[in-house]
Amino acid sequence: MLYSQKGVWNGRQLLPADWVAEASRKQVANSFDGYGYQWHMGRGTAFLADGLFTQLSIVFPDQDAVLAVFSAVPKEPNLMSIIWKHFPSAFQVKPLPASAGAVMLAQREAKLRLLDPLTLTSSPTSRKVSGRAFKLASNDQGADSVVFNFTRDQVRYTLTDSRGSHDIVAGLAQWYEQNTTMPGARLHHEYEPDTMRVVAGAVWRSPDALEMTWQYVESAFRDTVLRRFDGDRVAIERHVNLNSGELKLPTLKGTLA
Repeated sequence: MLYSQKGVWNGRQLLPADWVAEASRKQVANSFDGYGYQWHMGRGTAFLADGLFTQLSIVFPDQDAVLAVFSAVPKEPNLMSIIWKHFPSAFQVKPLPASAGAVMLAQREAKLRLLDPLTLTSSPTSRKVSGRAFKLASNDQGADSVVFNFTRDQVRYTLTDSRGSHDIVAGLAQWYEQNTTMPGARLHHEYEPDTMRVVAGAVWRSPDALEMTWQYVESAFRDTVLRRFDGDRVAIERHVNLNSGELKLPTLKGTLA
């Protein structure tokens, strides 16, 4: 919106207007309609930032509008043609005409959720393993041990490696939001800041299988981590919804210490 408003924000000129004009016009040719300074050229006067995994910010200065697409899908070759078909004509002040399609759209929008609600599940395994450390076999992830601490409605998963201990608390009845240092660069396009914001939930898929979902809400990544318990042993599988590299890590295997 700052660029749409020619560098003005809340009445203040934060960026020089001539810089905005230069940055948002074609400087060199590329696979779009040209490239400015960090901006691709779009149709008409539109220009856009094109991010990995189909994340877009498209500025329509003539309409004083920005279309933001926050997604987590591989590159969609037909997406831009769909966008140009409907935008900027979709920016209009008149309401949508009353129709069955408009009603269905409103009903669908009202139900949209990033994560499905959780239904509380439990297992007698939680009492057997809670608070006890599993020593991990030698692995390519540098992980040494894991601990599960259960309460009635959540589980704290702690992984220890050479950098220290890393926790994620997953709700069994509702999603739990927090910061975490849990390593994951290999599954996250090599991104691994000091902390990441994550929303976590867990469900018992069977008496011996606990599945956790980690939605990294400031990125496109969603990890699914399945723990299978077998007596005094555990196997931990972790995969991600999408990545520029591997989608699944080798299984971690541990034994009660």
